[in-house]
Amino acid sequence: MRNWLMIKDYGIRWLNKEELTESLAHQILYTYHKQLDIEFPSPKTNGRWKLIAKGWVGSIPLSKDLGIQIIPRVSIHQLYRMLGYAYHLNSLQFHDSLNQYETVQQVYEKLAELLAHKIFVRYQKGLSKKYQEKQEKSSILRGRLNLSKLVQTPHLVEVPYTYLEQTVDHEDNQILLWTLHQILRFSLCTKETSLREMRKVYHCLRWGVSLKPYQAKDCSQRVYHPSNKDYQQLHALCRLFLDQMAPVKKEGGYDAPLFLVYMPRLYELFVTEWIKAHLPSSYQLKAQEQINIGENNPIRFRMDIVIYQAGTAKYILDIKYKTNREPSQNDIFQLVSYAYTKGCTEAILVYPTRQIVPIDQWIRKIRVRTLSFPLDGDLTEGGEEFLQQLFETR
Repeated sequence: MRNWLMIKDYGIRWLNKEELTESLAHQILYTYHKQLDIEFPSPKTNGRWKLIAKGWVGSIPLSKDLGIQIIPRVSIHQLYRMLGYAYHLNSLQFHDSLNQYETVQQVYEKLAELLAHKIFVRYQKGLSKKYQEKQEKSSILRGRLNLSKLVQTPHLVEVPYTYLEQTVDHEDNQILLWTLHQILRFSLCTKETSLREMRKVYHCLRWGVSLKPYQAKDCSQRVYHPSNKDYQQLHALCRLFLDQMAPVKKEGGYDAPLFLVYMPRLYELFVTEWIKAHLPSSYQLKAQEQINIGENNPIRFRMDIVIYQAGTAKYILDIKYKTNREPSQNDIFQLVSYAYTKGCTEAILVYPTRQIVPIDQWIRKIRVRTLSFPLDGDLTEGGEEFLQQLFETR
């Protein structure tokens, strides 16, 4: 059985020298450096190992005997609610069974089971089909005669023609197959019953669907209609899996993803989607808006959230998943630059804790504030309080 070393996200874990081998320490240093910082035993560390988590949560297996579990600062229930808003999963009605889960890995395994089950239900009903154009030659005409090719080769006995054919081999189904492929390929599920179900569904799809690589962004802004409306939920789950796979460079130079959640990214997505769902109708939200400055656009700004009213930027929000109590000068200067560039007078730094030092100051003609969208209580109440404070005037 594997022994797990526990550490909180953005937390520190001290280990005695004998608790970690040098080979595993080098594995952390070179393979998992995006997820963890490590300091080797020295007089500075009092002869101990020092591990520092860098915002990712989930399980990192180091060997068959040892692994590291990075624990979120929020409860598993809160984590799932954040995932639900960020990836539009709230309709899954999964909340009631969360009390039996203690780790991020267990939640992901359950979601993987749900994905496989829902794909199989759709497979039994019949996969979505689309018309694709086919070109063939035959002595019997079927479809539309291809006159341009016929003129070029008039001596042919078999004439070229074009016709439409229904097929399941299109993007909607290919995204499902690719996601299952990634989950199976990198052993992101460990329960044998889950693996059997997933393999069965994978082979059902593989019979008529091509295996092609897709990214999380390919799962968004797709067109749905009554006959494939259930694919919207399937693609939302696929987006979650493809977005939260953290690639690491293993021995031999190949990439192998871990199933981890990057909390700063999740918090940003959660706040964005929550505001979208609750924003008064007179406002419009744009996420990740980019502004280019200078000749040939050498400087690029990307703003987390810009809230517009009647085409005018009214609020700029910079989302900070940080544990420190005071915003840094760089964060403030960056935010003021965003606001100045957009001609916006309201600039807000948003934090996940109420412990942040409150700021409400004018820098020239820009009002700079800190607000909290807290994660340590009821998310709905916290969000409503946040919106109320956001629209307060002074």
